[in-house]
Amino acid sequence: MVNNLINFLTNRLKSAILLFVIVHCSLFVVNAQPAAYNHPELEWQTIESLHFKVHFHQGTERTARVTSKIAEEVYGPITNLYDFEPDEKMNLVIRDHDDYSNGGAFYFDNTIEIWASNLDYDLRGSHNWLRDVIAHEFVHMIQLQASRKSDSRRFPAAYLQVLAYEKEKRPDVIRGYPNVIASYPFPTVIVPLWFAEGVAQHQEKTVHYDIYDAHRDMIIRTRYLNDEILSYSEMGSFGKGGTGNESVYNQGYALTNFIAKKYGEKSIAEIAKNLSSKINFSFESAVEKAIGISGEEVYKEWRKELDKTYEKRLSKIRANEVSGEKLLLTENSVPYKNGFYCSVCAGHSNETVGVSTHSQLGFKHSTKQNFSETVDGGGTTNLYPTWTKDGKKLAFISNFEGGGFFSYTSVYTYDFETKEHKKLKSGVYSTPSWTDDGNKIVYARKGKLNEYKSRFSDLYIYDLESEEETRLTHDLRAFNPSVSPDGKKVAFSVNFDGTMNLVVGTLDSASVKGLRYLTNFENGEQTYYPKWSADGKQITFATSLLDGRDVAVVNSDGTNFRYILNTKLDERNPNFTPDGKKILYACDKSGIFNIFSYDLETDKSELLTNVTGSAFMPEMNSDGKIAYSEFAVDGYKIAILDEPKPLDEANSVYIENYIETIPDRKFDDTIYPMTEAKDYNPELGKMILFPRATFDYGTFKPGVYGYWNGILNKYNFFWGLSTNKDFEIDAFSIIEYKFKRPTLFFELYYISRKLKDSSVGRATENLDDIINNETSIRRDFQYIFDLFEIDAGIREKIDAENDYQLAFVHSRYSTKLKFDTFIIDNVDSTTTFRADLSQFRYFKPEPYFLGYSFSSKWHYRSIAPALDRNINPHIGREFTVQIDNELNQFNRDSDFSISETGTLEQNRIDYFMSKFQVDYSEHLPVPFMKKWRHSLTANFKGGVLVGYNKNNIAPRDSISAFPEKYTREERTPDDYFNFFGGGFPGMKGYSYYALEGKNMAILNLNYRFPIIKSLDLEFLHLRFDKLYGSVFADIGNLWDNSSPSNAFKDISTGKSNLNSQKSYSNYDYDRLKNDWNDFKIDVGYQLRTSLFSFFGYPTALEFSAAYGLTEFDTLVDVDPVSGIEKDRLFYPETVPVAEREPGIPYVDKVIKNGGEWRYYFTVLFTF
Repeated sequence: MVNNLINFLTNRLKSAILLFVIVHCSLFVVNAQPAAYNHPELEWQTIESLHFKVHFHQGTERTARVTSKIAEEVYGPITNLYDFEPDEKMNLVIRDHDDYSNGGAFYFDNTIEIWASNLDYDLRGSHNWLRDVIAHEFVHMIQLQASRKSDSRRFPAAYLQVLAYEKEKRPDVIRGYPNVIASYPFPTVIVPLWFAEGVAQHQEKTVHYDIYDAHRDMIIRTRYLNDEILSYSEMGSFGKGGTGNESVYNQGYALTNFIAKKYGEKSIAEIAKNLSSKINFSFESAVEKAIGISGEEVYKEWRKELDKTYEKRLSKIRANEVSGEKLLLTENSVPYKNGFYCSVCAGHSNETVGVSTHSQLGFKHSTKQNFSETVDGGGTTNLYPTWTKDGKKLAFISNFEGGGFFSYTSVYTYDFETKEHKKLKSGVYSTPSWTDDGNKIVYARKGKLNEYKSRFSDLYIYDLESEEETRLTHDLRAFNPSVSPDGKKVAFSVNFDGTMNLVVGTLDSASVKGLRYLTNFENGEQTYYPKWSADGKQITFATSLLDGRDVAVVNSDGTNFRYILNTKLDERNPNFTPDGKKILYACDKSGIFNIFSYDLETDKSELLTNVTGSAFMPEMNSDGKIAYSEFAVDGYKIAILDEPKPLDEANSVYIENYIETIPDRKFDDTIYPMTEAKDYNPELGKMILFPRATFDYGTFKPGVYGYWNGILNKYNFFWGLSTNKDFEIDAFSIIEYKFKRPTLFFELYYISRKLKDSSVGRATENLDDIINNETSIRRDFQYIFDLFEIDAGIREKIDAENDYQLAFVHSRYSTKLKFDTFIIDNVDSTTTFRADLSQFRYFKPEPYFLGYSFSSKWHYRSIAPALDRNINPHIGREFTVQIDNELNQFNRDSDFSISETGTLEQNRIDYFMSKFQVDYSEHLPVPFMKKWRHSLTANFKGGVLVGYNKNNIAPRDSISAFPEKYTREERTPDDYFNFFGGGFPGMKGYSYYALEGKNMAILNLNYRFPIIKSLDLEFLHLRFDKLYGSVFADIGNLWDNSSPSNAFKDISTGKSNLNSQKSYSNYDYDRLKNDWNDFKIDVGYQLRTSLFSFFGYPTALEFSAAYGLTEFDTLVDVDPVSGIEKDRLFYPETVPVAEREPGIPYVDKVIKNGGEWRYYFTVLFTF
């Protein structure tokens, strides 16, 4: 009765588990981490202090010891502010096995992860990395836990889950396939992201290692000038492109500072405390209870404060601004001439200075003094411009094709003579540097994973003529190269244990040799972007340790290190002028970054730009033109200053005495406790539990998910359990062991189902002693199915795109028959009595299916980064290939025998088989519609099943129906093992079980398009983000090579509508074979909307409707008395019951497929 039930249930359970793990990782860690690899080469130790355990691996001891010191310093002020302390010592994990910088607060696991490398991000200012990130993440840990509604951090969320099923099903399954799947969270922490990140940046008045610096203000200021300040609802969640996500941080920081300043710092803690109320699910009421007005009202107050502040500060600058035009590097049809973009005509007048006038020849731009032309890389990130010696070409990096993500950049060149740009190499976030001949460019980027699965930054050289890239270093952790004027040497920074030093090496066509360290920092100092003097004797670079950066110069042989600019201001991006007399640099002297020149002889600086955004990264060519990167509302743009001249600094004042607003730092992290470091002792955190209420096939199933994680994520235990009033159980457990490579896993799945049934028949001989032959018997009985599976094997992530799994799978499906009562009626009287036949109440729970499978699976996924990648994968491909070699024992006909001991035993048939499956998707932009994000996805699902049964038994359909056509030598696997091609995962125009066979080929074409790219619609606790639509079509078929089909055609009519009153003689036997080319077609449409629930929980809603264009019939057998569908035996009604095989009094039933709309709905975390 349930031959295929386990296939669906276990697959659905596994999918739900995988989805749960993914969502858990994204919801309960603040800040993302890189792809996880096991790293068995790392040797871990632990330093323990009063409130913390710091775990670190070799090469990070300094960072770990400084972390322990800082963590204890911030513990008291932060916990006192929020009146909350952790329930046990907090774990701090220090990592430096990749060139990556971030921090993560796993606040329900009581663990913080910190990467030792300093954050060098062009949307952020420079601050002491460890002090900033430790304070930031610790505030997350305390504030979020202080806001939780549960009494224990063991309960992060509860889930409501709903499943509904198709009415169509096979006779041997209890239910059809799902057509509604919903899983929705109800978290115990409800905090908008602007507030979570705002308080983490605000920290505490005595613990203030992040400051509202010129970078923070730059982003908000440019948004204000263009009337693009994020709305209050937009601040509640991420998922934005360009500078959008960073604006959530910055506006959250600014608004939190505003609240703390106006209503007192304690009001922040009061808001957190109010959020912990078990009856309050409104952030607005929590704010109002703390400060007397709602969050939206205080947002409006802050906006009024912005208006006053910016109007006052910017009036003089706007009257004396120097700005520019963009150079078009896109294929968009926006008017331009000679390569220069006319932003006025494009509708972005804020990005130009001159007034555009039209002429028959194109566009002429009137200019103001020192008018600058702007080179537009087409994205939000256009950085590090550098000239060739002749000044005719420019190299820079851009995210022009980065899908809207700030850091997805490539290196480009621009030719000022041909007005053409060219993309050279993707994945470059580094200063590019020309060789002396102008034919090659050196840059840094992360290479492939090394043998330990680490990715480090290395130097590469790109030949513009051959268009080939050569790797120069290997695992050197090298950044931001600068080639010497003679092309023989290269200077760059090297990273180790959170410290960056300046290095020089000899450059050839294939390597960098003879490395010499020019600095010997060892306490977290940083070096940035070295640049050579024209004579090759000196190198200037920026360095930092506290707040901001300073400018230094050192001789190329490592002697005479000295600071040129060393103040509390942020002085960065130094670069020699061609004559070597001056250094160009960027500085926030007035509160806005501008370009300055520093005279090495007079020690005086002069202002060269005056912008309302910010100006960075200057480089002068031999003609005296300066290329630099200018920040505006739409990100960084490359600008060319044709005739730089000194400007009056009085016209650039933004904040009076800005330098006085920068705090003095008095900490000294060169001194730290030398606490004993002990070998790491593996330990589990507390078990985390997620209660869930599931409504499944009309029953209520309460349950729970639970997991234990090792502190270092070296082993995980994840489990789940749910049951209903009938004690039907869904249970699983998954164990992963990651101390070695690859990961070892062991999985258990258990599902139990109960099915009640009744039958009426004549009395058996055993009952003749009790009643006469006129008696009928009604049997009330219950099937109890126990479905058990073990998966064990290895899995490994090969790289960011590929992973594989090898597994042994053992399945054991048993059934137990329970007789509730035998009711015996005497047909000659009205007397009814019951016989006590308890000795027949139970059959021994024998397995009707035993499966042994060796499975190998390879998965590949490479989708271009984009803001809508989840809802609308636009460019890329993904595929899964799976091969299963199986030995299965299956009792296909419910055939029993009596053992020597008198017990019933299952008569199972041995099947040897192999399954090959492939699922391939190709995502393509639609020509001429790429700008509007229209995409076309082609998906192919294919499968082949081959095998035989060892018992020399013919297919079940052949014995009774067509003995003259099929013999026992035809031993194909039973249809229990078939592929199914309808429903949710296949052709949605048909039910899941309508299409089945041992061969599968289905092609889906899906045209997807945005309806509303940015909804910004708020309703209760939901914020709707995007709405996309699609139309799709499927063509496919599933077929067998040698067994009869479910679908028939009447040769007298040529139609597929089967007339159950006709005998099989009216059917063309050749059509009974399910031909491979008997394709089915359906069409449909789909709506997708992405939203956020409770601020931070991603939610994906999908509605699909499909119509089967191809109509066909399938045949099942029905008990003529009970109406219960049985296994298909192909007996037409015209065949008298007496002529059928004994015990099979069934008739056939026709099920029509196609010609109707079918609907599907999901509420999940992703599409």
